[in-house]
Parts: sequence; structure tokens; C-alpha cells
Amino acid sequence: MNTNRIAMVALLALAAGCNAPAVATAPVDTVEAPAPVAPPPPLTDAQIDAVVASAAEAVRLIELSNADIRGADHAATIAAVHKRTAPGIYAALDSNAQRFLVEQPNHESWMRVQNAINRVDGMRFVIASTTRRAEFGAAVDAIDRKGPTATIKYFALLDQYLPAFRTEVETAKAELARVTAQGDAANVKLWTARVATATRIAEGLTGDRKKFRGNFDRESFVANGGVRVTANQLAKDLAANEIRFLAKYKGKRIQITGKIRSIDAGITDLPTVWLKAGGSFLGVMLDGIPLGTAANLDKGQTITATCEGVTEVAGSAALSDCVVAS
Repeated sequence: MNTNRIAMVALLALAAGCNAPAVATAPVDTVEAPAPVAPPPPLTDAQIDAVVASAAEAVRLIELSNADIRGADHAATIAAVHKRTAPGIYAALDSNAQRFLVEQPNHESWMRVQNAINRVDGMRFVIASTTRRAEFGAAVDAIDRKGPTATIKYFALLDQYLPAFRTEVETAKAELARVTAQGDAANVKLWTARVATATRIAEGLTGDRKKFRGNFDRESFVANGGVRVTANQLAKDLAANEIRFLAKYKGKRIQITGKIRSIDAGITDLPTVWLKAGGSFLGVMLDGIPLGTAANLDKGQTITATCEGVTEVAGSAALSDCVVAS
């Protein structure tokens, strides 16, 4: 009896499973593997001969190009000659040259072909660098050197071109390391010279940036609405006409230069620095200078300070929120 009941339950469960709706399954996308690409057949003797001939032709054209500019001392002239001859030089080097270097490492012309490729790479470098130098030189020449913002414009050019000149040095060094590893003596000599030239230019412009930094800061200060003045001139302007003095200086940042008459401590022990000024009994007062800065100043020392405000106090010019230049 129990056996029959168990069998009946099993049959019912089987029937229920057969009548259950089928569960839909998403189709599985199959990705076909790409067909293998057969490597190109080795270069034929005729192709190898063409590579060697093209390498010789590229070197010949480069020598002719260099002969055209021998003695030329202006980057624009050099760039123009190279640009004119470059298409022919690039076209002269066979497209199979790189394959030749890989497939024929023991060929008697291997180094000649490698040398030609290196010379062409050098040509590209020379065209880019001489063009850049010509553009930079023309931009510098276009600046009015007597203009009030000449240094600002020059600094803008340095910010634009210096990164490229510095990259040029690194590129030249990398190429020098590469041809040195190849044992390409002729190109080692060429790239050594290029590294030296690129380094000289980059270091020279970096030096200019340091050299003219003071002028740049002064010009930028004035260009942004600041006023640069000596303590003597400020006191003179106040004595001449206080109304005109306020109209000229009030509300502006002032960069003042003068010799320290005294360094005093006020009621709250905060420092007040007085600059000597002809025609003014007290001189010009500088307020807001940090205590640590004032402690390192000396009577008779000439300083330059940038202040955020000016007014008149007891017949003397008084400047506030002053920062002494280091």
C-alpha cells in the first residue's frame, strides 16, 4: 500500500514537470576568432636592392640640402631650405627600409640603411627645431623693446616656447642614446651637436626668465593698475596738492621704495616703519608690516614695499597693509 502511494506521487510529479512552461534562455553570442594574418613574405633581392639604393639617394639629397645652407646663420633660411628639400628626401627612402633592418641584420649594407634612416629622422628634427627658432625670433623682433610692457610680452613668449625647447633637448638626448647604441658613429657626432645646441638655447632662455623676472614683476604690477613710486615723490605729491594726491593714489595698490628713517612700535606694539622723504618732517608711514619682518629691518636700509591703501595722517602719507619685498 505504501509502495503504491509512493509510485503514484512520483508519477504525478513527473506529469507536472512535463506540463510546466519552458523557461526562456537568452541566446549565447559566439565570437569568432579573427583569422590569423599571414606574415608578409621576405623581401626579394630586387626589393633589397631598392632599399639600399633609396638609402643612398636619401643621404645624397640631405648632403645637397646641407650644402645649400652652409654658411647660413639665420634659422629661417635653414628651415626654408630643409622644407623645400624634405619631401624628396622622405620619398627617396624606400618604404621597405624598416623591414630590411629586421630581416637582414647581417647584410653588408645594413648600417648604411640604418644611417640613412637616422639622417632622415635628424632632418625632421632639424626642420622642426629651426622652424620653431625662426618663429620665436620673429615674435621677439616684433616686440617694441622700449614699450611699457615689453618684458610682459617677452615672458608670454617664453611661457609659450620654453616647454617645446626643453622637450627638444630631451628628444635630442634620446636620439643620441639610440644611435650610440647602434654604433652609428656619423650620427652620434650629429646628435651630439644637436644636443649641445638645443641645451644652449633652452638654458639661455631659462636664464633670460630669471634675469628679467624683476622687470616682469614691475611691469605686471603697473599693467594691472598698480602705481610704483618713491617715498620722496609720494611726499612731494602730497605737499603739492592733497586733493590731487588722493585722486592719484587712493584705492590703488602702491609699490613704494625708500630708505628707512625709523622702525617704531605703536601702542599695541605693532610695528610702524617710517621712510625718509624730502620735504616731510616725519616721512612716509608704512603700516601692517608683520612683526617678524620688521624685526629684521634696519635704519638706513632701502626697501621696496607693496601696500594696499594710502591716506593722509597729520600731513604725512600713510600706507596700510604693506608687504616688504624679500
